[in-house]
Amino acid sequence: RRGDLDGARAKIHASGVVDRWITVGPFDNEGKEGLARPFGPEKDLGEPLTTTRAYEGKERPVHHRITPDVYGVGWLDFGDLGRPQEKGCGDATTFVRAKDAAGNLDANTREAVSKAAHDLTPPLFGGCAKAVAVASNQVEVSFTAGSDDVTPATDLDYDVYAFTDPGPHADLAAAVGHAWVRGALKATVGNLAADSTYYFLCQARDLSGNVGGNPVDVKGKTDKDVTPPDFVGATGAEATSPESYLVRVEWPPATDLQTPSAKIVYDVFTASKAGGQDFGGPAAATVTGQTWAELLVRPGETTFLVARARDEAANVSVGVQEIAVTARVNYDCQIQPIFDRSCVPGCHTLGQKKYNPILASPVSYTFIVADGVVKKKQPEESWLYQDLVCAPSCNGVPGCVECGKPLPSGNVPHFMPEAKVPPNPAPSAAEIALVYKWIAEGADGPLSPWPGAPPGYSYDPATAACQAE
Repeated sequence: RRGDLDGARAKIHASGVVDRWITVGPFDNEGKEGLARPFGPEKDLGEPLTTTRAYEGKERPVHHRITPDVYGVGWLDFGDLGRPQEKGCGDATTFVRAKDAAGNLDANTREAVSKAAHDLTPPLFGGCAKAVAVASNQVEVSFTAGSDDVTPATDLDYDVYAFTDPGPHADLAAAVGHAWVRGALKATVGNLAADSTYYFLCQARDLSGNVGGNPVDVKGKTDKDVTPPDFVGATGAEATSPESYLVRVEWPPATDLQTPSAKIVYDVFTASKAGGQDFGGPAAATVTGQTWAELLVRPGETTFLVARARDEAANVSVGVQEIAVTARVNYDCQIQPIFDRSCVPGCHTLGQKKYNPILASPVSYTFIVADGVVKKKQPEESWLYQDLVCAPSCNGVPGCVECGKPLPSGNVPHFMPEAKVPPNPAPSAAEIALVYKWIAEGADGPLSPWPGAPPGYSYDPATAACQAE
């Protein structure tokens, strides 16, 4: 019954389990030779058993001892009864007498001694039978079952060793691959090179450690590497700083049957629309062995990215995990060119006296901030935007900004550019929308230091000019 420990012990004892022992040891069993060697207690079997007689043990003198009353299920753990626990053996003695219902014991004094002999006979085993490639890095080796005079066939261990040269194979440490099975008739050796020939040696091993087998090896060859890396693709992308179009793309490391992770190549392809990547063309970025890459994308636009993994055999991962990243509008490459073409000539130049602010490079952003013509993240309240969108006459149109009509903010919007000599082209609707987006994002200023010109633009650091190509 659960919780009744004493009752459980009594039932086990009544079943006839031997639970009282006298032990002595440990004695030396190096190489399992101790099982075949008689030690002092066995030589003294004809003498009365006593706990005072000392015997030379493995490391110190040992005596017969009555075991504690803790082995009530018929199992005796020699590891708990002596030190050291490794490579030792010992003797256990008990006495059996018959007892009737009245408690009378028989008076027999007959003694029987038994000691297991050391198994020195290796298994009978024919060795490897066949080696067949199952992958570019694996070969399956089969064999017929071995037999042993002590160990059952289901408990025989089989070791398969792979070598790059034919036998004989005297040094198993020279093997470049190894597999082990118990009771089975085939084993798969892995971590092998692709499209390569190997020589396989098979051995059978019994429970006593005896090894048997045919020293003749069998030849097998791995398949060619046609398996692409296992890769989930890019998992994240963001600008390295809020105002930058230098983007960092990240992914978890790929795995491959042949190529180590440090040598896997990653290619990042970009497109301006979803699914538009040209995987047959050059990659926007290529790195080896690392889980990230940095690349330039077009500012103010959404770029669609796909990362692929490539192994040393040029196998490419098949997944197309696409992620999108949108870089903020860039002042130098997108806003300043609008000023240069439509605002600076004849008006907002470095030498202008009337038309504030100065919008000429490289001081335009400084004057925009100083004159307060932009309210960050508030394009409708920004004088610069109002001047770009004002109309000669609104005719009551809601939300319309009329040129020359004072606003509550104090600004008197005027259309930019005004008719000057030489005449300046008016900003397009797309350019005005870009200025709106730039202000709404926070009106980022020029980048310093420059990461480089983004795709579709050129940049000259000497003149601080960045223009669409």
